[in-house]
Amino acid sequence: MLAIDVICLANSRKYSGRCLAGLRIDGNGWVRPVSRESHGALLPRHYRLDDGTDAGVLDVVRLHFDHPAAEPGQPENWRITERPCQLVARPMSQEHVRVLAPHVVRRGSLLGNFADRVPVGDLVRWPNQPSLALVLPESVNWHVSTSQRGARQVRAEFSVDGRPYNLVVTDPVWEQRLSGMPVGSHLSAATGVHDDERLLLTISRGERFEGFHFKLVAAVAVMPRHWSAAFEIEGRAPREACVAERVRAAALFAPWGYRVKVSGTTRCGTGTSRTGRDRWSGRSA
Repeated sequence: MLAIDVICLANSRKYSGRCLAGLRIDGNGWVRPVSRESHGALLPRHYRLDDGTDAGVLDVVRLHFDHPAAEPGQPENWRITERPCQLVARPMSQEHVRVLAPHVVRRGSLLGNFADRVPVGDLVRWPNQPSLALVLPESVNWHVSTSQRGARQVRAEFSVDGRPYNLVVTDPVWEQRLSGMPVGSHLSAATGVHDDERLLLTISRGERFEGFHFKLVAAVAVMPRHWSAAFEIEGRAPREACVAERVRAAALFAPWGYRVKVSGTTRCGTGTSRTGRDRWSGRSA
């Protein structure tokens, strides 16, 4: 069993349970706990802390894992144990910004492309593509509508590197925060976000559904303006972080027989390199 301290960056809806995700404070990237329940969803016993509260966004928590449980399209998955998770700090400190900043996508595409979904075939070819990312957009608008199934649905509209995105929100805290909003579009100011605050969004690529992996806004965190400035100071060219993530993912996928050449100039969020492309040769014979 391995204990890992993470900054919780999502506690979102997932079928009848929840999905947690966070960044390790030791700098070793993303972790997404999955259980042995259907679809790997977490039950209250998995995300309830030792003080009786639920793991919240920007909490630092200690999680206990059996082993990595990577899947094509979600290389960050780890099998969580039945041992309760523990609260380390609430909320994280400004010092933890240095852990988050390298994972903020500032340029290129978001989790594989510029759309709200990724075809399953793309992830068969490139199974180590990250499925979690952070964005710190200048502004976020909220669109409340009714889904095809007749349920209330909240979507976030924002831009990354000049490209617009419109993604479903699965953060239950923000769904509740917007529950009184009528159908239509709303500015963040209408939700109580002040001018001196910015929103940090956790973007997750979900499980396969009808031939696609849909991108979701799994969490929304209100960041004080001085923290936002710290992100810019701590932010660096994300090449090193992305290459490290891909190397770890390649090792996790070795049991499936994948062979990978990871470019040393990979740019975060694009899936390509400056000198060529990440070349997956597929399964070995």
